[in-house]
Amino acid sequence: MEGFPGYISQMNSAKIPTPLNEPVLSYVPGTRERTELKQALQDLSSRQIEIPIVIGGKEIRTGRTVDTVMPHDHGHILARVHQAGTEEVQAAVAAARDAWHDWSRRSLTERAAVFLKAADLLATRWRAMVNAATMLGQSKTAFQAEIDAACELIDFWRFNVHYADRIHAEQPISSAGIWNAMDYRGLEGFVYAITPFNFTSIGGNLPTAPAIMGCTVVWKPAATAVYSNYVVFRVLQEAGLPAGVVNFVPGPATLISERLVGDRHLDGPIGWIRQQLRLVQRPLDALGQLQLLALGRHGLGEVHQLRDELAEAVALLEDLRRRVLLLGVR
Repeated sequence: MEGFPGYISQMNSAKIPTPLNEPVLSYVPGTRERTELKQALQDLSSRQIEIPIVIGGKEIRTGRTVDTVMPHDHGHILARVHQAGTEEVQAAVAAARDAWHDWSRRSLTERAAVFLKAADLLATRWRAMVNAATMLGQSKTAFQAEIDAACELIDFWRFNVHYADRIHAEQPISSAGIWNAMDYRGLEGFVYAITPFNFTSIGGNLPTAPAIMGCTVVWKPAATAVYSNYVVFRVLQEAGLPAGVVNFVPGPATLISERLVGDRHLDGPIGWIRQQLRLVQRPLDALGQLQLLALGRHGLGEVHQLRDELAEAVALLEDLRRRVLLLGVR
């Protein structure tokens, strides 16, 4: 695959390094990191960028854009973000499914090399840029950005490949004359990563954790964190992440989620989500019918007690449905 560090292919038995937590830089006056961060802040705040949709490694500009502004200065536009529609969502699914055939067959060592490289890039050359994007786009302080966008995401990428290595090392016990073995395969289909507004590190972690395990991903960033998330995506591209393994799809949450949640190729816990929605809807419908029946057969005074008893159950079920829906459409 284009851009993939093929030299790893002869190193399938290479030992994945034991990770250490990334040190938090101080940014006190006179330090190199303070100077670099101030330069990055000045650079990013002085220009507007266009953030494209990236599907199968190709940048797509739909012309339907939404402005990304500084939360602390709404008049300052940082970027114009192209919005995906149904056509782009379908293309992202196709790109993820196509990339899965090669990516899922790569060894863990080969896949890990990409994310360890991304961690090193973020720890060095891209650190100031990702932190500055987080400060401007999410109104964080230098310290808040450092512990989130830099240190935590670096740790995610380094520790995740380490934990994946430990998972792969877990093998069943074999008895005499029998050799049992567990083969860890990436999920067929694709994973849908819906990332939140508040933590850049989680934005970078949710689409990449399944990718480390051989899955391919459609990444829908939160509209209010798309600025920093796009910079993180560029780090992954420079690290050699093959086209289509993670597809960057900003756009309307409901439109994208309704299309993807209903796609038969979607893998992961979504089957459980669909089941929970059905289970929750049935008792809600039944409770509504029961209340109507009670009103039809008894006076209003007699039905008050029944309604009070049902109210708590309805509230609990509605809360569960709301939480489940948030997993699919946030």
